[in-house]
Amino acid sequence: MNRDVAVVEKIVSGGWGLFRYNKEVYFVNGVLPNEEIVFKENGKAKGINWAKLIDVREKSQDRVEPFCGYYGVCGGCNLQHLDKNRHSDLKKRIFKEEVYRTAHEVISIDNYYQSQFEESRFKARLKVNNQGKLGFIKKSTNEVLEINNCPLLLNKINHFLERWNREVNLLRDKIYEVFVLFNYESNQLYVHFDHAPKEELLSQIKKFPKVIFTWPGRQEESISQISVKGVKYWVSPCLFFQNNVHLWAKMIDCVDEKLSEHKTICDLYSGVGFFAPVAMKKSEEVFLVEASVASSKLAGKSFPQAKIFGMRVEKFRLPKAGALICDPPRSGISNKVKKEIVNNRYGEIVYVSCNSASFARDLRFFLDEGYRLEKLDILDLFPCTAHYETVALLKYNR
Repeated sequence: MNRDVAVVEKIVSGGWGLFRYNKEVYFVNGVLPNEEIVFKENGKAKGINWAKLIDVREKSQDRVEPFCGYYGVCGGCNLQHLDKNRHSDLKKRIFKEEVYRTAHEVISIDNYYQSQFEESRFKARLKVNNQGKLGFIKKSTNEVLEINNCPLLLNKINHFLERWNREVNLLRDKIYEVFVLFNYESNQLYVHFDHAPKEELLSQIKKFPKVIFTWPGRQEESISQISVKGVKYWVSPCLFFQNNVHLWAKMIDCVDEKLSEHKTICDLYSGVGFFAPVAMKKSEEVFLVEASVASSKLAGKSFPQAKIFGMRVEKFRLPKAGALICDPPRSGISNKVKKEIVNNRYGEIVYVSCNSASFARDLRFFLDEGYRLEKLDILDLFPCTAHYETVALLKYNR
C-alpha cells in the first residue's frame, strides 16, 4: 500500500482537513490543523483530490477521544475528535473563510451561541438496514449502520432504539424510513413509518403500548404541541422543526433582536411558523409562505391570525412589506425569489441559513443590489458536526 506523510493546513467547510502534497491540494476527514498525518490517495472527483487517513503521527493538543462508540463509522458527526471548547473558534473561522471566498467580503460575527453537545435533538430520521434494524447511513457509503444509542438524541429516543433493535425486525416490511419524535412536555414518544406496516409488524408494535405509531393515512395522530418561550407550536415527527431543543429560544431571540417594527412582515419558508410569534409582535399584518402544505396547516392551527399560503415561494407573489424573514432550505434562495425581493426593495431582510455556501452566494447578490450586512450571529445547532446556523440582518442602503 502506497502511504505518504503530510501536515494538515486547516479545516474547511464540511469539516474536511486541507493539506498540500506534491504541489496538489488534498482533502481528508478526521484530522485537525497542524497534525502530521499518514495518508493514502483516495481518488479524484470533479477535480478534487481526496485522501484516506491512515494514522496521525503528531496529534494536535485539541484532539480528544470521541464520546460516541459509533464515531468514525456513522456518517453523522465528524468533529467529535475536537475539544468541545475549540468548536466555536473553528466554526467562526470556517464561516468567515467561506464568505470571503464566495462573497469576497470580510465580515464580523456579533455573537456565537454554543449548544449543549449531548441530548440536544428531540427527533430523528432513521433508515432500515438489510437486517431490518434502525440506524443512520455509514460514512462514505449508502449502507445503513444499526444504531442503538446516539448521544445527541434525547434519552427516551435512545431507550426506544435499543429495545426496538433488540426485539423487532423490519426486514419483511416495505418500510425504509422511520421518523421518531419525543415530546418531553407530554412525555410521549411518536414513531411514524413511511409505509403502512403489515400484520406481522402490527402485532410486534403491541410490545410498545406507550408509543404512538403512525403511517401514511394516520399521520394526524402523530401531531402534538410543544412550547417555546411560552408559545405553543404544533409539531409532527415527519415535518420539519428546528431540532436542537437547547437553542430554540435563542434562535427566536436572534431574529427578534434584528427585526424592527413594520406594518407588514412576510415570513418565507415559514415551516410550522417557528418565527411567526416574532413577526406578529412586530407588525399588524403577517404573511407566512411554506411549500409543505402539511406544515402550513399546522402553522394555521397555531397562528390563525396570520395570512398563510401553502405553496412554493417561487409561485407566491411577494407582497409589499417592510421586512422579510427568510429561512430557506440548504440550497438557499432561488434566483427568481432574490430578484423579486430586490424589485420590492424590502427595507430589512432577516436571513436564517443552515448552509454557509448558499448564504455567501446570496449575500453577494444582495450586497450588489444595495443591501448591507448589519448584524450576524452563529448558533451551533449541530454540535459535533461541521454544520451550524446563521442569523443575519441585511438592510437596504440606497
